[in-house]
Amino acid sequence: MKKISIDIPHFYCLEYKEDEKRLIVEIDFREPEIWISKSLIQHWEPPFQSVLITEQEKEEIYTNIKQFLLERYPARAILESGREKGDSDGYNA
Repeated sequence: MKKISIDIPHFYCLEYKEDEKRLIVEIDFREPEIWISKSLIQHWEPPFQSVLITEQEKEEIYTNIKQFLLERYPARAILESGREKGDSDGYNA
């Protein structure tokens, strides 16, 4: 089973760890809404930068991050990047 941890080291990014691998997702936590997208999940940090993140893995990582954000920020809107702010496809707690 994978060991997963998620942390917010700065107001402009999220750190996702899976076993020994780590990736940084650029998310601006200063805004009232939190905008996320699978396209923000790009690559593992060194020394795992050459390990490909498959679409299935991106989906799993995205789901884990979304769940973390919903639990950590229940009063804030979690919205998918690329959508209009008024769209109903956001995730509100």
